[in-house]
Amino acid sequence: MNGYLLLAAVLLAGCAGGPPLKPFPQTLPANLPQEIAGVPFHPQEALQCGPAALATVLGWSGVEASPATLSRQLFIPARGGTLQPELKAQARVHGRLAYELPPEPAALLAELAAGHPVLVLQNNGITIWPYWHYAVVVGADEERVYLRSGRHRLHELKAKTFLRTWRRAGYWALAVLPPDRLPVSVIPDEALRAFADFMRVHPDAPLPALELAVARWPEHGGLRFARANRLYAEGDTARAAEEYRAILARQPDALPVRNNLAWLLAEQGAAAEALQLLETDAGAERWREELAHTRSFARCRQDGHAVTECERRAAAR
Repeated sequence: MNGYLLLAAVLLAGCAGGPPLKPFPQTLPANLPQEIAGVPFHPQEALQCGPAALATVLGWSGVEASPATLSRQLFIPARGGTLQPELKAQARVHGRLAYELPPEPAALLAELAAGHPVLVLQNNGITIWPYWHYAVVVGADEERVYLRSGRHRLHELKAKTFLRTWRRAGYWALAVLPPDRLPVSVIPDEALRAFADFMRVHPDAPLPALELAVARWPEHGGLRFARANRLYAEGDTARAAEEYRAILARQPDALPVRNNLAWLLAEQGAAAEALQLLETDAGAERWREELAHTRSFARCRQDGHAVTECERRAAAR
């Protein structure tokens, strides 16, 4: 009997773990769908919920991908499943941005109301004996959440049941969107991370969502810096320089911005101005190598050498 009581206590402790249970907001978003249109259904094979869920959101976004194909890149036999970073990486490989959403029910509902299906992680076990499961939320109402899950095209869960299983997975949620869309609930730093990861895989691909993000958060220096770097990479040096200067007007000690503007100016023949920008010690240790590289390039340009020759010398220093 004592053993059974001990087991019951352990199970209760496991159920009590994790972050606090967050309810749906009292007022739900307008136009909240019970099922977003155009979301495909991929029945889940054993241990393949990750590939099936990713294929679902990719298909909705306009990219055809089968769970079987994705499984070759995602499934980790030793883990018996798929890790979240790999889901995000494969979304990028297929030309889509992967945004982690705030761990809030309100954020999930806002995306649904915007017509964005949301890939979620659930723990359908308990904290000490987890049973991890990926699904795609396609709708909700006051009482229920509707998912593409397992072998169910439209799986209905009571809202409280869904929230408990989602809570035990840390309220992890992912929006997978085309490069011209931005989640309504994403925070600016997460958007910036999504853009940076996407551009490492697709450096030359159009990214209208970056412009949408700058318009939404015009004071965010990181997003403005990303846009300036992209303008420079696209050859629009005049607008890139203008953007770098606008950032420095608000954040004069932003050394990465100073560094990139100095390189651009040196390329264009304004080496003296470039070297003046690099005359700073504020936080210089962290950026010592980058600043020294750009300083070498600017001095070479000041001596009258061609851009390609100065690039070679700076790289060899």
